[in-house]
Amino acid sequence: RDMMAMLEWMKRSVPISIENNSHRIIYPKGAVVDQRMTILEEVIRTERDYIRDLATANHELHKPLLELETENKKSIMNPANLRLCFADLLEMGKIHPTFLERLEAKQATWAADQTLGDVFIQLSQRFD
Repeated sequence: RDMMAMLEWMKRSVPISIENNSHRIIYPKGAVVDQRMTILEEVIRTERDYIRDLATANHELHKPLLELETENKKSIMNPANLRLCFADLLEMGKIHPTFLERLEAKQATWAADQTLGDVFIQLSQRFD
C-alpha cells in the first residue's frame, strides 16, 4: 500500500517522460519545459555578467593605468605590459554586447524548433 502511494506521488511530482530529440520534458499536468530555453536564459545571464565585468576591468583598471601613463606619472606597469595585459579588452567589449543582442533576439522569438548554434558560429567568425 505504501508503495502505491509513493508511485502516485511520483507521478504527480516527477517528470513522467522525456521526448527523444525534442529537448522537452513533459510533466504530469501537461506543462512543457524546453531545456534549450533554460540553457539560453543561463547563457544570457552569464553574458550580461561578463559584459559588466569587462566594463569594470576597463573603467577600474585599464583606464586609470592608461591615464597614469599618459600623464607621465609613475605607473605600476610599464607601457608594453599594459598593452599586453589589456590587448583584447576593448575588442571583447565590442563583440560581446552584439552577441548578447543576438541571444536576446533569439529569446524574444523562441519557438520549439529553435536552436542557438548559429549565434555561436557568428561569434566565432569574429575571431578568425
